[in-house]
Amino acid sequence: MSDRRGFAIPASEIHRERVEWLEPGIPLGATTLLVGDPGLGKSLLTHTLAASVSRAAGHALIATAEDSLSATVRPRLEAAEADLERVSFVEILSEGFPDGMRLPDDVAELERLAEEREATLVVVDPLMAHLPSEVNSWRDQSIRLALSPLRSMAERRRCAIVIVAHLNKSHSADPLRRAGGSVGLPGAARSALLLARDPDDENRRVVAHWKSNMSALAPSVLYGLEAISLPAMNGDPDVETVRLVNLGRSDHDGETLLTDRDGPEERSALEEAMAFLRKELGGERQVATKTVQKHAGEAGISLRTLDRAKAKLRVKAEKHGFEGAWTWALPEERQSREERQPEAARLLESTKSANKDYIGAVAALGAEELRWR
Repeated sequence: MSDRRGFAIPASEIHRERVEWLEPGIPLGATTLLVGDPGLGKSLLTHTLAASVSRAAGHALIATAEDSLSATVRPRLEAAEADLERVSFVEILSEGFPDGMRLPDDVAELERLAEEREATLVVVDPLMAHLPSEVNSWRDQSIRLALSPLRSMAERRRCAIVIVAHLNKSHSADPLRRAGGSVGLPGAARSALLLARDPDDENRRVVAHWKSNMSALAPSVLYGLEAISLPAMNGDPDVETVRLVNLGRSDHDGETLLTDRDGPEERSALEEAMAFLRKELGGERQVATKTVQKHAGEAGISLRTLDRAKAKLRVKAEKHGFEGAWTWALPEERQSREERQPEAARLLESTKSANKDYIGAVAALGAEELRWR
């Protein structure tokens, strides 16, 4: 029998709290989603935030799975005039060897480090690289369950957690439909930012606050990119890097930035749908067609694009019984299942050949037995 019990908490027992902000659009005690196209500066923005926190006597924790700490991140922090003693990088060891941080499995360790350092900012960059294979980023429930411990950690530690993610190729101008994976991703975050090229100058960037459950939206901010040369020092070589320079407010919001968005590095809507199907149908399994279509809709993928991706991947559709449901499966799954029968037949044929005399004797004995019946 379950020991779970419900309680009704009177609203009168809940005390008001004032929302505090690390930066406009980034609340303390909550998770913030930062989305944008690859290569435009999302990680650079988090390094800028970390530097700002360090200069204010706070501490920043960065869990990065893509950028080189020595060739990229540290030079950027130096260019942004960070207090390097107040910025730390997260490393998880498994059986004595470095292993990537996994969500939600390693949240307890992440929180321990945040408590140890008294961190006010925690960066997870990018989210998808920190999700294990069993977490389906296209499934609303799956992604919300993976991010829920991060939300609880932010509330307990009163820190800001910034989660970095890429945009998908959907043609919608609604940022809610553009965050990679399920709509559960922006849904789970309490605040969300979009970093994009400035439509008026492709060498500048605009950060737009497009979702907030805790306040009115903050004004968009315009940034310039400034090249910086760091001189050789203390045995480290001279390097070239870049930093963001705040240029004030921008009139562009999330919708206008997405309407004007155009970049050669973007994946097509078809490629996005194909990636979804590989994830949804992975693991050698068959999934009900209606279930696949429902999850695709939640991920912002149209049925037309889904059908094109299905044809491209040669997904197998099969009806189970006269009135049964249709299912989809990747061709590898179907092929591996169909190849088991020929393999079994070959093994049986080999056994028959090797034991021909024995089988003949058994057949003769069977015939003799039938004669006496």
